[in-house]
Amino acid sequence: MKYLLKDIQDYMENDESFRRKATFYSSEMKKNELAFMQEAIMMIRGIMANDLFSFKHTNSDAYEKDITQRTYYNINQILDFLANPEKWLRKKNRMKQMYANTVEKVANQFKSGGKK
Repeated sequence: MKYLLKDIQDYMENDESFRRKATFYSSEMKKNELAFMQEAIMMIRGIMANDLFSFKHTNSDAYEKDITQRTYYNINQILDFLANPEKWLRKKNRMKQMYANTVEKVANQFKSGGKK
């Protein structure tokens, strides 16, 4: 489940037609006609947050907490995508770039013997 949206990210980056459709969808989601969808997404996120802060979750064992948190994280990723695919892709691309910059920085430090 960790890479559930990875294929969609790759597809959006490489298929201009799909990207245009995502752009159109993102703009449509901002209109009043789809306010219900935005409201439903916010309600789902609220329910997940309430569960994570609940007494039941706080007192569950570490394994159960881990499963719940990972599941909610992935659901939240899907909800982010459904709410605004363009914004979701920009966020993913920024994260990818930050990771690449970090890897390059560490590699350069390694080559220079650990010096800055």
